[in-house]
Amino acid sequence: MMSIRSKKKEKSSQTMDEKLNSLRAGVLGSNDGILTVVGVLFSVAVATTNQFTIFIAGLSDLLACAFSMASGEYASVSTQKDTEQSVVMKEKELLKTNSKQNLQTVSDYYVDQA
Repeated sequence: MMSIRSKKKEKSSQTMDEKLNSLRAGVLGSNDGILTVVGVLFSVAVATTNQFTIFIAGLSDLLACAFSMASGEYASVSTQKDTEQSVVMKEKELLKTNSKQNLQTVSDYYVDQA
């Protein structure tokens, strides 16, 4: 007898806000990249009719934009990571210094949930 197996879709760990933020960043980044490259290409095309010069200018601008966006994203992610680590360290210190009150708060929370 033949058995049918279905694959369950794994739910994404991202919240809707995180997904929308990623989408927004992608749309704004692509618009910014398209506009700057087109602006450079038009500017160079007005200055010269040499196709190789226009190509090199477009390629240079494309690479510059890519490096700029990558470094900006790296700085953003690094800042977010540092902020989250700082919050975790503060919570650890609070747990060390005030553990009985925190234990009571957590147990009260779960008693209320039950």
